[in-house]
Amino acid sequence: MQKRNSGSVITKIKTKKTTTDIYLFEDKIIIPNETFYSKNYKVGDYLSKAEIDEISIILDTNKLLNISINLLKRHHYSEKEMRSKLNKRSAEIKIIDKVICILKTYDLINDEMLMLDYIEFANNKGYGKNRIINNLIKMGINNKLINNSLFLKDIEKEKAFKVVDKLANKYDTYSYKIKIKHIEKNLLNRGFDYEIVRITLKNMDIINQDRELIKAIYEKEKALLTDIYDKDILNRKLINKLKNKGFEIEDILEVIHYD
Repeated sequence: MQKRNSGSVITKIKTKKTTTDIYLFEDKIIIPNETFYSKNYKVGDYLSKAEIDEISIILDTNKLLNISINLLKRHHYSEKEMRSKLNKRSAEIKIIDKVICILKTYDLINDEMLMLDYIEFANNKGYGKNRIINNLIKMGINNKLINNSLFLKDIEKEKAFKVVDKLANKYDTYSYKIKIKHIEKNLLNRGFDYEIVRITLKNMDIINQDRELIKAIYEKEKALLTDIYDKDILNRKLINKLKNKGFEIEDILEVIHYD
C-alpha cells in the first residue's frame, strides 16, 4: 500500500499501557490511548494531512501541558511567566494559548490568587506597598489587577512600626541621629511610602539616650583597653570610636570629661 496524496495509510498499530504506536509506512506517531480509542483507528485507514496535523497538535499540546504541570509542581507562575517558559519549548502560539487556557480552566494558573498569596507573604516579611507592587509587576501580574485598596494605610503603618521595633535593637549602640537615619533608609528600601515613613519616625517610641550610651560604651571599652594603651592614646581611640557611631563630639567630651 502506498501513501495517497499528502496523507498516509496506517500500516500497523501497537497498543501499550498508556500510549499507542501508529505506523504510517516508515513513519510512526505515538498518541495517548484515549485519543486512539476516541478515533477508533484501524490498520488500512487513510489519514489525511488534516488528520495528521490534528494529531500533531494534540501531541504537542499534551507535551507542553505536561511540561507546564511539572513546572507548577515546583513553583507558582503567573500567566505571563508561564507563557515565557513555554515560548522556549514551542513556537506555536496557538498551542501555547490552548495550554494556558487549560491551566486557567483548572485554576492551575490564577493571577489574582497568586497576587493575593504574594501580598500576604510580603506583608509577613515586612515589605511596603511600593516594593510589593514592583515585585508583582516583575512576576507578570497585570497592572489592572493591582489597586490601592489592597494596601490599607493602617496595615502599612502597622508593618512599618514592627520593622522599627526590630531595627531599634539592631542599632541600639549607635547615636540617635544615626539610628533614625538607618531606620528611615531601611523603611524606604523595604518599599514604604515616604508618608508612612514620616508618620512612623514621628510616632515611634525611641528616645534620645546618646549620653547614657556614650558613657556605657566608653566605660566598657576603657575597662578592656586600659592595660594596653596610655590614657591619652586610649581616650583618642575611644573618642574616634564614639564619633564613628555618630555621637556628637560635644556630647562625647562632656560625658567623659576629656580636655
